[in-house]
Amino acid sequence: MDIKPTKIITPSPAEPQPLVDSPEARSSYDPRLYADQSLVESFKHYPLMRFFGLSEDEKADDKINDKIKSIYNFSVHKAQSNDPNKFMRAIRFLEMEIGTPPLGTTRLDHISGLIEIENNMHDLENERRFKYGF
Repeated sequence: MDIKPTKIITPSPAEPQPLVDSPEARSSYDPRLYADQSLVESFKHYPLMRFFGLSEDEKADDKINDKIKSIYNFSVHKAQSNDPNKFMRAIRFLEMEIGTPPLGTTRLDHISGLIEIENNMHDLENERRFKYGF
């Protein structure tokens, strides 16, 4: 048994065109509909928290947040981009370079310790250049 179409459907020229994001289109929107930019800023460390597998209690700890911020700043500087894919790759390469943490040390503590040493070395080199000119 062959099924034969009874009507051939062709697209009509009045079909709606896909929406395109443009400055002209955005200017017509109510600015109150935009997401708060500070909200976006507060979530910039979230990929790192997920990467290190932090629990909800650990995410609220100030010491851990300071470590996450220092790792974030270091990795953004190293990757020269605040794109999560790029700065996360920089952290992963750093983690592969320094190896697994010693027994009893978390990955977060291991990487943040190295970054603290790197920052101290950078500060000392800057101080040497400032004081002695080389």
